[in-house]
Parts: sequence; structure tokens; C-alpha cells
Amino acid sequence: MRPLHLSIGLMLLSFLWTLTTDAANDSSTLSSQHTLPSNQHALPSNRHALPSNRHALPSRLPFDSAQATDSSKTSHKKVKEREALFKWRHLRRCRRQKRRGTRLPGSYRITRPYPRRWWRYCRWFRISSKRCRKLRRHPTATKVHALVLDLLQWLLRDLSRTSNRTCRRISKRRYYYFLVKKPRRIPRRYRYSSRKWWWDRYRGRNKQYMMVDIADRLVRSVLSTYPKALYHQLLRRWTTHLYDRAMPMSTENAMVSRISRWMQLRPAPRFAKQLARRMGQLMLSQRSCPWWYVTFMGNFAPEQLKHLTPKISGKWCELRNTYQRLAFATYPQLERKMKHWARNKRFRRIFKLRRIGCTSEGRPLWAYRLGYPSKNKFIPTAVFVGNQHGDEHMGADLTTLWTQELLQRYLKGDKTVLRWFRTRHLWFIPVLNPDGKAFDLLGGMIKWWRFNRSVQYDGQIGVDLNRNFSFKWRAFTYSRRRPFNLPGTHPFSEPETQALRRFIWKIKNMTALLDIHQSGSVLLMPFAHKWRRMPGPYSRWHKRIGKYITEQNHYRVWRARRLYPHYGTLGDWAFARHKALSFVLELGRRRYLSRRGMKKVYAENRLLLERFTNLAIQPFALIDKIWRQQHTYQVQRKRRQHRANH
Repeated sequence: MRPLHLSIGLMLLSFLWTLTTDAANDSSTLSSQHTLPSNQHALPSNRHALPSNRHALPSRLPFDSAQATDSSKTSHKKVKEREALFKWRHLRRCRRQKRRGTRLPGSYRITRPYPRRWWRYCRWFRISSKRCRKLRRHPTATKVHALVLDLLQWLLRDLSRTSNRTCRRISKRRYYYFLVKKPRRIPRRYRYSSRKWWWDRYRGRNKQYMMVDIADRLVRSVLSTYPKALYHQLLRRWTTHLYDRAMPMSTENAMVSRISRWMQLRPAPRFAKQLARRMGQLMLSQRSCPWWYVTFMGNFAPEQLKHLTPKISGKWCELRNTYQRLAFATYPQLERKMKHWARNKRFRRIFKLRRIGCTSEGRPLWAYRLGYPSKNKFIPTAVFVGNQHGDEHMGADLTTLWTQELLQRYLKGDKTVLRWFRTRHLWFIPVLNPDGKAFDLLGGMIKWWRFNRSVQYDGQIGVDLNRNFSFKWRAFTYSRRRPFNLPGTHPFSEPETQALRRFIWKIKNMTALLDIHQSGSVLLMPFAHKWRRMPGPYSRWHKRIGKYITEQNHYRVWRARRLYPHYGTLGDWAFARHKALSFVLELGRRRYLSRRGMKKVYAENRLLLERFTNLAIQPFALIDKIWRQQHTYQVQRKRRQHRANH
């Protein structure tokens, strides 16, 4: 133990010695400061020898002035570097805070709830947070009903306090938003940046949005035990102020979406018809077409929507005007065409129609094969999938037009087509989302309906099928530049994606898959969830194939992540699980096309479809051969030009 005590004693002595020397140095510096010469010219003439920045001064004044000048320069550089690093970290911190602020409320996100203590926001509406907290823990229908009525009373007072200037601005926004032929430049204060999806979440989340959200949380907790009389009273009071001159479109949209959720969980058909009739009267009197009204009527009163449509003019209703210009085939028309090809005796050997599943509303899912039957189970197979999203109708028409051209060339005895049918199978699924397609065109007006028609556990209608596959699936995600998506409760939760998975797993050798969407004039390759390249040489092969097949239409070849991060897509799943050539084709510049626009888009992409079909037998082996041939041809061409010039 003796050496330990000695070491501790030595450490204490050294510490006391440093303290005494520091005190002596400080006293010497103070005395030197007090004994400065009275003559001003005694100071050094070079002002730059002293450090100008106060942070650059050393903690102790050195004894040598030359050493002080050298150390000041180096310390000044270090201070600048520290300030730049501090600014960079501060900016990163601010950006992170902004990203965190774009999270959705907890009832729409399965992973992490936000805000965690939503009852604290009741103070905004002159309601104690303790009352909301108690109701959250022990909800009863009568108490929840009283609280929701108080919230609606606050909304009425808030609307009555709106100034005339704000009301005029809201009416101007409505005017520009529902205008059929919009001007090129709309003033910023009159713009309304709303995504045309049902269940639109308003990004601003102001007080009115939070009021609607709190009421929705409370009502859904006791909806099954709600008395019938109180439930009808709640529905009437909730829809009293629709289309009020002081009501913003975002709040109105949120209120209509929440009431439709309640009515999905607890139907009220009589009230739904009354509300649909009132919405139709408002549309005719105000000469405007809110798409959330049309979607509500399509959900709960489709017959009234069909009777209302002839009274609506395409001159002031964009939904009606767009539908009148359409040339897309409906799902019954596509079914009749496929069955007609299957019954035709001339196509008996090469055409096979198969029912691969059923949708949530009972519509059949059809797939058909082009090619001679083969005993080889591992014959190369290419799959074409269209109309995953309900409002992207061009995918179904493109596949049927390409099929029709192949059948006509087969009848004429085209050698290329005969070779294709002997060496590979071509499977077409023209419509993967028949329910969404039918609903989008229901009643003679479009609805920008993207999802399918399955009803979720919380009353929400629809799931985005292209976010429901198992590879890198995620729960509710939100991108700052794009709307949220609805990926379902778990991967392959929808009957459409389950049917496609069963169908593809039965194919022993799927070599290529083309997923057809709208719009953007882009050819997308994996991956869509992050900036990560495909393993091995697959990235190089996909780029070369993309440039080769887009030689005519000049579409851009991008990674899918370049658009925005999206998870659980069909293109990523086909490549990751089957190692097949996988592309997503975004057709054209517009979503809804006329007959002339359809012909133009098909003419642009005809060579793409032909080259994609030609590569389907061995895409990665053939592209290297084609690439070498093109490279040698270009080199020879440059040499000829060089010889001709010189």
C-alpha cells in the first residue's frame, strides 16, 4: 500500500505547483497591463500583428511577441473552420427537425404515433385537456357526443370570426381550383396545392384540421355503442357547414373523408342519400365540381350520381369534361374482347385465357397467354402487367393493342412473331385493379381514384396495390414532395396481389416483367426504396437494355428512387425474388388521354414493346451481344466519316 500513497502524494504536489505558477503568471500579466507606457507611439506600429478576432486570442499571453503573431494566424484559421462546422451542423439539425414535423397523426400511421399526447391540443378549443384525457381512457358515447358538439361549436365560432378578406380569398381559391381551362399563372395567394387522392391528408395541420382529427379519434372509439338518435344527430351537425363561404377546402375535404369512414363502419343509408342530394344541389347552384363530393356520392349513392351527371356541363366541371374526352375501354369491354379471342378458332393453338383470382368486390382477374403450348416447364416467359392503379387506364389499352397487332401479324404469317411464339411465352394481365378502374369511371365522371376498393379495419377505403408487395414493404410512409400511400396492413394483404403472387410463382422461368403505369415518359429500373445499385452486373445490364429499348421514344432511363422513395413495389419484388429483367414504364405526359393521344402514345412505345419481347428469351445474354454490335458499328461509322473528311 505504501507505493500507492506515495503516488497520490506526488500527484497532489504537482497539482498545487501548477496552481501557484498559473497565479504568478496572471499577476505578471496584470502588472504589465497597468504599467503600459503613456506615449501612444510606444505601441507596435503593425496593427495586423495582433489578432483581430477575439476568439483567436490565446488563453495565456505568451512571453515572445513573434511567437504570438504566428500562433494568432493559425488560431484564426481554426476558428473559421469551427464556425463553418457549427453552421453546417446547425443546418443539418434544422433540416432534421423539418423532416420530423411531416409525420402523420397516429391513427393513420401504424409504426410510431404522432402526436403522442393529442389530448393536450384540446386547450386550443377552450376544452380542458383533462376532459379529453379521461375520455380517451374511459370513453362513453354520451360524453364523447357532448365533447364533439363542443368542438363543432368552436368551429362555428371560428368560421364566424373569419374576415371578409379571407372569405374572398377562399372563394377565389375555389374558383381557380375548379376552373376547367386554368390560366398559365395563378397568383400564389389563390393557389390550393391539394393532391387528387381520396383520404387526402392536409399537410398544414392547422387548428381546424386538429379539431377534425380529435373528433374522429373520439367517435371511432365508441362508434359501435353509439345510440342511433345521437349518431344521426352527429352526422347532421357534422355536415351543416359544408360549402360555407369561410370553410377552407382542406377542412371540408377532411370532414367529408372522416364522415365516410364512420359510415363505412356503421352504415346510415337514409342519411347518405339525403347528404348526396344536398351535395348535388350545391354543385348545380355553385357551378363547381368538388371531387370529394363526387367520390362520396360514388361510394354511398351511385344511382343519384348517375341521375345527376346529365345535368352537369363539361364547360364548368373538369371531372365531366375529362370523362367526355376519354377513349379508354371499360372493364366489361375488355372482358368481351379477351373472351372473343379465346373463342376464335384461328387462335386456338396460341391463345389461352385463364382466371387467376378474384377482387374484393367479386370481379374476376383475367390473364391470357400468347405462344404455342410446350412440354418444357422452364420455357422463358415474359409478363406484362397493366392498370395497377385505378386511374391509369392506358396500361390496359396498351397491352390489348399490342396483343391485337401480334395476332394480326400471326395471321399474316410473320416469321418474327412465329419465332417468338415457338421459343417463349407471353403472359398479359391487362387489368390488375378492376374495382378501381370501374369506380374511377362510375357515373360518367372521373374521380382520380388510385387504389382498390377493399375496406380496412378503420373504415378507410382502398389500398395502393403497388405498395403491397413483400420486398421492403413498409407501413404508412409520407414523402415531402409526394402524397402518402396506403400499403395495407401487411404485405400481400389484398386479393389482387395474392392472385398475382400465386400466378408468378407457378411460372418456372420468368425472365422479364414490364409494369405499365402513367405518366411521366420515364422507364424506371430497380431499386425504388433507396439509392442502392443492383448487385453484380445487373445494374449495367438494366441500363443498357433501357437505352436500347427507348431508342425511338427517347424516354429517360432512371432508377425508380429518383422519383421519390416508395416501398413494396412490383418491379422491385420481381427483380429481388426472381432475378428477372424488371422495368416500370411510365407512359405519356398526361393521365387521361383522348383517342388521338392514345394512338400517339402507342406509336411511341411500339418499338419498345417489340424489343422487350425480342429480349425476353435471354435478356442479359442478348444485350451484351447487341451492345457489342452497336459499339463496333459506331466505331466503323466514325472511321468512315474521319476518312471522308480528311
